Amino acid sequence: AKTGKGGAIRRLGTLNMTDCTFTSVATGSIESGGILFLDGATVNMTRCSFTGGTAKNGGIMYANAVTLTATDCSFTDGKSSYAGNNIYLIQSTSEFENCTFTVTHTTAASFGGNFYSQGKTALVKNSVITGGKPVEDCIRQDMAKVKNKKLIDVVFAKLYGREGLNATVKKIVEAYVFENGLFGGNDNDNDND
Repeated sequence: AKTGKGGAIRRLGTLNMTDCTFTSVATGSIESGGILFLDGATVNMTRCSFTGGTAKNGGIMYANAVTLTATDCSFTDGKSSYAGNNIYLIQSTSEFENCTFTVTHTTAASFGGNFYSQGKTALVKNSVITGGKPVEDCIRQDMAKVKNKKLIDVVFAKLYGREGLNATVKKIVEAYVFENGLFGGNDNDNDND
């Protein structure tokens, strides 16, 4: 599709996707969902990769009134002029587990630079969301504020060696873990437990 909704897929019913790869499929003027437009659908995706995609809403995915489950998926470098460079969810129930959401360009969506959700529930578990220098600064500042430093080591252990992890984020967390002697479960959190 070159205009309208859904650069590659427009789905109104059930959609099951496994081991799929989509790369910059839309080149025209897409209103919603540069790659995926989902409306009133039930969607299950596993090990899918989405790169590129451009739309006013949801550079990669636009989902309205959808029940969505995504496991081991990556959403990279979508571009939106309004909301959600990668994903735009409205009145949808979603669960993302072991997913990565990455924006490496400087195109700023007005709302939800990486991920925009309005209404209902968006659950993101064991996932990584990265998006340039502001995210890097937040990671550095927030790690210093964590009271139980063992948690940082646990997160680091889960992320280490994970395919698709942003190299800069990995370096920041790795440096913090090793500089503070946290790797391997050292108890340096000074909480007297």
